[in-house]
Amino acid sequence: MAYYFFAENSGFYDDTIHLTIPTGAVKISTKLYETLMADQASGKQITTDKKGKPVAVDPESLLTQEEKIARLRRRRDDLLSMSDYAMMPDYPMDDETRANWVAYRQALRDMPGLWADDLANIIWPDAPA
Repeated sequence: MAYYFFAENSGFYDDTIHLTIPTGAVKISTKLYETLMADQASGKQITTDKKGKPVAVDPESLLTQEEKIARLRRRRDDLLSMSDYAMMPDYPMDDETRANWVAYRQALRDMPGLWADDLANIIWPDAPA
């Protein structure tokens, strides 16, 4: 039994199952195949290296800077939406708590500008208790 990886579709082929193996598929060891499957099961994504060999990588590493910033903005927007209730004028809270919510929401709004150059180490503000 032999395993093959075809970069064009990121597909794996087993010569005991597949009658034809695509031209250009590269033979890989059983150990590499098993390692890649385990990595994929743990959340990694299989892609190719510069030589066309399969490798498992953290999906986050495949995102462009713009995609990472867009993801940050979506999470920020979700957190702002979840805290909208705290800004309702008739929501019962004291002035100190309201000020804490205002500061929290401002910190969220500032996130993209503050962290655009260091997206790997984002520290999200904590919502007031």
